[in-house]
Amino acid sequence: DEKHLDIDGIVCANDDMAIAALQELNHRNIKVPDQIALIGYDNSVDSYICSPALTTISQPLDELAEKGFNMLMDILSGKNVSNYVIPCELVYRESCGCSSLASYAHSLLDNTIDIKRATHDFLDRNSHYITNIDRLKLEYFIYELFHYAAFNAFANTFMDEFLNSFQSLLGKPSTTIETVINLEKLFRNLNSELSAIPSYKKGIKMFVEIMSHIHYALLNWMTHYFNKQQLKDQTDILVITQIIRDIPSNIHSLSQQLQAIIEKLMFIGIDSFVIYTYEDEIIYNSHDIWEMPDYLLLQAGYINNIPIEVTDSSKRCKPENLFDTAFFADKPSHSIFMHSISFGNEQLGVILFSLEPSNYYLVNTLVVELGCSIKLCNMFSSQKSIQDQLKELSETDELTRLLNRRGFFDLASQRYELSRIRKKEGILFFADMDGLKRINDTYGHHEGDVAIIAMANILKKVFSSQDIIGRMGGDEFTILCLDRSYEYITHVKELIAKYTLEYNREVNKPYKLSITLGAYHFPCDTQDSLDTIISKSDKVLYLEKEKRPKQR
Repeated sequence: DEKHLDIDGIVCANDDMAIAALQELNHRNIKVPDQIALIGYDNSVDSYICSPALTTISQPLDELAEKGFNMLMDILSGKNVSNYVIPCELVYRESCGCSSLASYAHSLLDNTIDIKRATHDFLDRNSHYITNIDRLKLEYFIYELFHYAAFNAFANTFMDEFLNSFQSLLGKPSTTIETVINLEKLFRNLNSELSAIPSYKKGIKMFVEIMSHIHYALLNWMTHYFNKQQLKDQTDILVITQIIRDIPSNIHSLSQQLQAIIEKLMFIGIDSFVIYTYEDEIIYNSHDIWEMPDYLLLQAGYINNIPIEVTDSSKRCKPENLFDTAFFADKPSHSIFMHSISFGNEQLGVILFSLEPSNYYLVNTLVVELGCSIKLCNMFSSQKSIQDQLKELSETDELTRLLNRRGFFDLASQRYELSRIRKKEGILFFADMDGLKRINDTYGHHEGDVAIIAMANILKKVFSSQDIIGRMGGDEFTILCLDRSYEYITHVKELIAKYTLEYNREVNKPYKLSITLGAYHFPCDTQDSLDTIISKSDKVLYLEKEKRPKQR
């Protein structure tokens, strides 16, 4: 203000600075662009709604993001990268004082400049608004408007055909909301420039009608679009709600839980989705330095709506190989999102997915539910593991690691009832070690425990994994063998005699290890309970003991 500098123009680093400068210049009654030119950078929304509209620079953001992402992946992979320059586009508007349609007004009236040139110039200056649309049709339509503004008459006298040509611009299936919004901005700029032509004011009533038709067509398209979008959003929310409801029903299995979730994601526009979890939950607070684990576990997913087959070889994945998937097979430039999965301050894993940016609002809800789902499964798995350990402790004989009395009856009862339903025969062995009391009295209880463990190991060698072996307490053992014929009794006695003889020779104890068996064979049509056949085998054992009383 004090130096009164003679400045022709101001170029700002961004649009916000330029708009602030515009406000200050207006406050000082310095006219833009008549007295000074002003240029911004970024092509923000505010740049074209301010007055005068701001000349600015448009950056190719999609190309910048893609190139930046590829460079980042190269850096993470240990590759060398170099600087890369991406050209930007100068967007001509009013604030720089550059030529606009107003500067053509008198030349147009004199017919010294071709109207087609004015059309081309306008479209070139506003090319950033022409996306996903037929430029030739648009050029024809704007040419008619230029002609009307210059000569107060249409080159094509068929008004309906003229307006139908605009409707056809919106009728393509490929038309997006971005296309329509850009068209609205384009015609706003066009109306501003055409209003500078003197002949425009003569036919303003007709022109208002034309622009009303254009505005109505754009509004009608947007209304139809948002109605469809609202219906889709409601459907998507219902899917997410169903996912939330299904979570408690599958907490017993993480793989089933995730499979149930991803099957529903295909219905809400997520055409590719892969989930990885960490081997262990990672506690992470905002002030911590994040350290990526060496491996992640591929849990489930699908790519282009085709499920991924998770194998042992593909399960473990290094972090630098997360993006080495079929995501990039046929679409090298499409967007892939990556999002962490957490529960409170526990980091549980990451997801990779591909979807339309307009559906991204669903992701935050989805990630929260995934975090809850994985945490619930982990908690259930941990609790089940503890319960299994407690159950094993309560049903396992501490000395021999065989089933104890409770464990034997729990398992044997289930198997025996199933065998009776299937009408299978079997054998119940009741066994009693010989001379255990004498071993305890003579050599101590520690040596008695050694003898019990040795006999338990012999029984494990004799009977198969399908047979149920239990230690009833002291020197007594019970074995249930299902689907076995009577001849199996002789086979078992021979093996026990063989293994006890080998043991006695190898260890050379001052006592001889031996056991007496009572075996009861029950037929396939038996109606006896488990307690009954145990009692019958015990009686057989008693008779066997009576035959050799001296070995007691």
